[in-house]
Amino acid sequence: KSFVDFFHSEFALPLGLLDTGVCGTGNLPRPDGYGVAPGATWRMPAVHPSGLISSGSLCSTASDLARWSHLLATGRVMLPASYVTMTTRPAALVPYALGLNVNNLLGHPAAWHEGAIDGFWSFLAYFPDRDIAVAVLTNVWPAPTDVPYDIGLTVAQAALDSL
Repeated sequence: KSFVDFFHSEFALPLGLLDTGVCGTGNLPRPDGYGVAPGATWRMPAVHPSGLISSGSLCSTASDLARWSHLLATGRVMLPASYVTMTTRPAALVPYALGLNVNNLLGHPAAWHEGAIDGFWSFLAYFPDRDIAVAVLTNVWPAPTDVPYDIGLTVAQAALDSL
């Protein structure tokens, strides 16, 4: 199977991530992004997914990413013990585990990550004590401020305050 077919049939579909896959295939167009700097904005045409291999070639929606966080933390993607290992910091002063930042955000334990590639920037956080996931996707990078992170914390605070 090709990577596209494998990812779709063995990963995205079984998890119900219907809007997640390799950019430019199926219902997932290759999007364009933008770069922003003080006094300038420029268009960044979509990079062909074959040049980005896995993570940089994947497209998703904020809804699917929020679902992904919940599925990952609740044993639907990997064994619970593997998730514990993934979210355990190697030393008290290092807030980064195996691919995730794990520390308190807004006074709650959280596992979170930012991602960026030419023209795109994202923030995804999961608060296990409240089972809240927040995903922010932007089609801008670089940008003059921490746009997705700031938006994500504002949304997370509103969600945490509503419970």
